[in-house]
Amino acid sequence: MDILTLMKSQHCRIIPAGQRIAAQDGTREMYILLGGNAEAFVVQQGGLASAGVLKMGATFGAKEFLWGDVSTVYRAKDDVCVYVITERSIEELMTSQPLIMLDLLRDATAPIRTSQPVVAAPQQRQATFVTPPQRSPAVRQTIVPVQETKPARTLFTAPTAGIAQALRDAKNASEAVHRDTGGATVRVLKEGFFPEGHKGYHESINPDFTQFVYDKEYQCPCCSKPFKDKRIFQSKLSIAAPVRYDMREFFVDFTPEWYDVVTCPHCFFSMLTSYFSDTKNFFRVRARQGLGEVLDKVALDFEQERDLEQVFARHYLALASVAGYVNQKQLIAKLWGNISWLYEDAQDKEMEKFAACKAADAYIDVFQSTTPTAEQEQIICMTISGMLFRAERKSEIRRWLFNVKVSKEGKRFYADLADGLMEKIKG
Repeated sequence: MDILTLMKSQHCRIIPAGQRIAAQDGTREMYILLGGNAEAFVVQQGGLASAGVLKMGATFGAKEFLWGDVSTVYRAKDDVCVYVITERSIEELMTSQPLIMLDLLRDATAPIRTSQPVVAAPQQRQATFVTPPQRSPAVRQTIVPVQETKPARTLFTAPTAGIAQALRDAKNASEAVHRDTGGATVRVLKEGFFPEGHKGYHESINPDFTQFVYDKEYQCPCCSKPFKDKRIFQSKLSIAAPVRYDMREFFVDFTPEWYDVVTCPHCFFSMLTSYFSDTKNFFRVRARQGLGEVLDKVALDFEQERDLEQVFARHYLALASVAGYVNQKQLIAKLWGNISWLYEDAQDKEMEKFAACKAADAYIDVFQSTTPTAEQEQIICMTISGMLFRAERKSEIRRWLFNVKVSKEGKRFYADLADGLMEKIKG
């Protein structure tokens, strides 16, 4: 089954976890599961009996579509992406993907066997996927509503001609970057890519950095194209100073934040190195939508050696790309933390405060919405304290330092960091 081809169709739908997968307006639909896991339940007296979990590539709903059978209920176990087949689109699928139609016919004639006792019927929950309020003209062409299941949200397609044209424009603009901006690697095409107050930082890379990185082959999880980018030789790094109160690490002759984000040169999808290739909890259609908000605003020149401005651009592209991940809050917090340190390196105090404030709020959100271990809680609270200190929100720091110090199962190292920051505040 060509999942990638189906993902590019306008008939894709995102269904949030816990919601029933069904048409509720009298039409009939059958489905192909393109991402995530779904559950099947057989309707029995007194409730529903589990009939198993459906994995990526599974076809289902054919009995309901062909025979009007209502004995099986399907629910999204986690956020899923499904290809929706309706009476209008079935002929298209029969022509283009006959083997998939064969799978659907097999599904229509296969018996459903329950694997668990009868359970209460699953309740639907309101969809939580939020469409960004504004879109560029190029991106509007890529967001195509099709018949939706209430309370399901708008359906999204993969980037088509609109974003492709935006990418071509960006590529053409990037060819003029070196000539027009004195060798810089980033050109802003429209306002709104960088936050207000960002001044442009064209500091060249430290030549010593190159000995700590190597070329690595990647395959972009968003556009599936291969490319090369730099990766850090972790074994070559030597600690230059103790961990700081905001959990920043310092190394001899190297600043890891310069290489902490991988960027695809084909579609500009960007993410922290440790998460770039982890597609277990990744939704391509969401990532493309988030990235589509900024594609026509910036051009990058990958031919030149990266400078500090490109490092900033990679981080802001990553902030747009987090829409495709389940653990968005943690990624946003980490990215804003990196950005605050980069502004510190650029000696821009106002933007450093701005980004540190963003990082503090993001880590507070992580703290309030997760259940960390004792040590993880200390790290989060210490990071919040350090970012608040750098954002000059000193009146909010003590409660977070208190959490670090009173943790019974935590580590003394973090309690000592908390003591050090407390002394710094008093001084």
